[in-house]
Amino acid sequence: MTHPWKKQIKSRSLMLLFLFLLPLTGVVVTPVFYLSLTHPTIAQTQSERQAEAERLLNLCREHLRNKQWAAGLESCQEAVNVYQQIKDRSGEAKSITNLGIAHIRSGQSSQGISTLETALQIAREIGERRVEANSLNNLGLAYRRLGEYTKAIEFHQDSLAIFKQLGARQGQATSLNNLGIAYRNLGEYTKAIKFDPDSFFKAEADRLLQQGIKQFQISQYREAFQSWQQALIIYRDIGDLQGQANSLNNLGIAYRNLGEYQKASEFYQDS
Repeated sequence: MTHPWKKQIKSRSLMLLFLFLLPLTGVVVTPVFYLSLTHPTIAQTQSERQAEAERLLNLCREHLRNKQWAAGLESCQEAVNVYQQIKDRSGEAKSITNLGIAHIRSGQSSQGISTLETALQIAREIGERRVEANSLNNLGLAYRRLGEYTKAIEFHQDSLAIFKQLGARQGQATSLNNLGIAYRNLGEYTKAIKFDPDSFFKAEADRLLQQGIKQFQISQYREAFQSWQQALIIYRDIGDLQGQANSLNNLGIAYRNLGEYQKASEFYQDS
């Protein structure tokens, strides 16, 4: 009985002999395959491809931070390609957003708008709210570069609304700053002042502080506590010492009414 592996070796040997003797016959053959006697190369694993995509996206961002627009276009596109290959739509949306920024910074505003619209569509399909907000904000920048300030304002306002829902203070500050610039471009300086980030955040913290007082007056102590806590966070972010003191004092009152006297004492001391 002949073992299958012996037949395989014999078959390969005959094929090699045929390929060796064939030129002696004068017949020219165009090779259409190659014979491999070794194991096939093992393809990259999914985790390796994911790591490669993340490396390229980080490189893309680094290029943009360093204002290396041409290099950014290349690395961002490479990141897009890999994310598409591994079917990572979140990474794809992020890298396409950065690619759009690279186009805009390279002076290719129209191409940048088209690219960012693609990123926006993907972000909305998969529920990536932060990527959606970033895409909207950058679309505003693109239209501002084209002199379409009213349209730019619409995109910045949409991005601001999402950043506010997410509680993303830095994103809000960026959108607010861009809104102020767009209004100044339109010559509407009074409106521009309203979108100064510190002024805007102070107004929001003041609103929350007053909201807490009204809630406290109708015995909604826990709701008042939440309002004052949110106000305190904002006051600390913008460095408003008086606002911090007022919030801490009110939080002490709220804890006292909840029967948590030790915590109330701590807040009184901090204020």
